Amino acid sequence: MSTCSSSSTSSSNSSSSSNSCSSSNDSSNSSSSSSSSSSNSAAAAATIINPQQKRTAAHDAALLIIKGAACVVFSIPCARTTQKIKFNKGYSGSIVLGPLPDAVIAAAAEQQQQQQQQQQQQQQQLQQQLQQLVDTTIEENKNILCFFIKREEANKRYKDSYLDEFGIPAELNTVRICAIRDCAINANGLRS
Repeated sequence: MSTCSSSSTSSSNSSSSSNSCSSSNDSSNSSSSSSSSSSNSAAAAATIINPQQKRTAAHDAALLIIKGAACVVFSIPCARTTQKIKFNKGYSGSIVLGPLPDAVIAAAAEQQQQQQQQQQQQQQQLQQQLQQLVDTTIEENKNILCFFIKREEANKRYKDSYLDEFGIPAELNTVRICAIRDCAINANGLRS
């Protein structure tokens, strides 16, 4: 599993940015082997990863893959961009890359602003749609059906569709159903 995050700071004189990526591998053993077909040198080489070691070939390979991907995504050169590498016990480590070019920082800020605008537009559209459905239901003046029913019968007829996330206490045998045809159904638990 790998995770990446980036951060940037700027002042009037300088701008610095960093990318932090970490990698962890959950497998306990990884091996690679090679063999020769000659009878004299039929040797097999295997690399066993020891989770007690802080740095292994698997760590280096994982971080190299992450660095390569980060360099492509963030348009940074591979040369002289590794600021820090940290290996932990087990199968994890982290790499800090940077600085990010100003163009990449500006593009990321613009993309974040566009995403925020899209989210706001989506929220507004959902609010408008919700308001329209509520208004339509009220204008249609649909009947609200309210009735009492044994809980066992409600479970047979309505399955889970009438229950809220928090449910109804198990000791209640009768529930009050409120429903609007083709719209919603809900139950209230009443203690008697």
